[in-house]
Amino acid sequence: MRAGTRGSSVRNVPWNNFVPVIIGGVVAVGFLDGERVLVGSHSGLGVFDSRTGDRLEHTPSDDYSWYEPDPPSIRYAGGSDVRLVAAEGLWGGELDRVTADGWACRLRTDGAQLFAEGNPHTVRVHDPEQRRAFGFSPDGQTFIYATSETLTLLRR
Repeated sequence: MRAGTRGSSVRNVPWNNFVPVIIGGVVAVGFLDGERVLVGSHSGLGVFDSRTGDRLEHTPSDDYSWYEPDPPSIRYAGGSDVRLVAAEGLWGGELDRVTADGWACRLRTDGAQLFAEGNPHTVRVHDPEQRRAFGFSPDGQTFIYATSETLTLLRR
């Protein structure tokens, strides 16, 4: 997997922090907030730093108790409360496909592409594995592309 840009200058392409994270068994992905990504897998629920890809937390689970099917959500127990976080993955759901400042994403046969109207630059994520999720964080600062084996994070 790799990310690349097309165009004459990458200064106008804010997506310059590319972090691939090998996880394995990815089922669903959601954004806890602008800094943390939730990844549900066959082995449990992980919380990852969206800037570095570091795993911050892991709760083992082999019964998918972290998953809520309707609407597709990840159940996150942080502190004394439980939050349902919108998710996309193997069993449905959809993350944001457009940011407030006009960046959008679309699927390609070999991954995904990020683009903005009027900006000649595009960013491509190349990962031919089976896609689980792709989209932007609610604040538009992170883009993820998840396959069954890998979580790719792009930040600006």
